[in-house]
Amino acid sequence: MEKTTQKLTEQSMFGDRKNIMEAFDYAKLICERSTKSDYVYTMTALMVIWNTLANNYEPLVQKNTD
Repeated sequence: MEKTTQKLTEQSMFGDRKNIMEAFDYAKLICERSTKSDYVYTMTALMVIWNTLANNYEPLVQKNTD
């Protein structure tokens, strides 16, 4: 069975990190700094993205950016 490939388009309004774990840790930090009433919503959105990557995609291979 042929695998479907998808390209992620960079969102130039936002930054990035060196790898997915650094990006995830940064996102968690932002969630933790949000107001208590918003924390559950921001963390839920982050974890939905994480689980989608974990459950539906092969391990990611980092591009050589040297």
